[in-house]
Amino acid sequence: MIRLAILLPSISVLLAACLIILIFIIALFMLDDAWVIRVTFVVCMLSLIASLTVFITDINRSLTALNVELFGHGHGDGNAAGSELLKS
Repeated sequence: MIRLAILLPSISVLLAACLIILIFIIALFMLDDAWVIRVTFVVCMLSLIASLTVFITDINRSLTALNVELFGHGHGDGNAAGSELLKS
């Protein structure tokens, strides 16, 4: 999952660089291919949105694993373990 969280923003950055090059080439040669710019921009933004979604999901999984590691499986959200420590 972490590899996907790294791959997607890399694709987004690569597409942003390609978008700048495309805008320059289209302006330089006075082409009327605005659809290429639109498609590249949309794919770039979708890749960025997907990367943020995967990253947030990965962070939540890591925090859940940390919670299980600290408080065990049977304590739910971890509040029971804290209250047991306060009682002793």
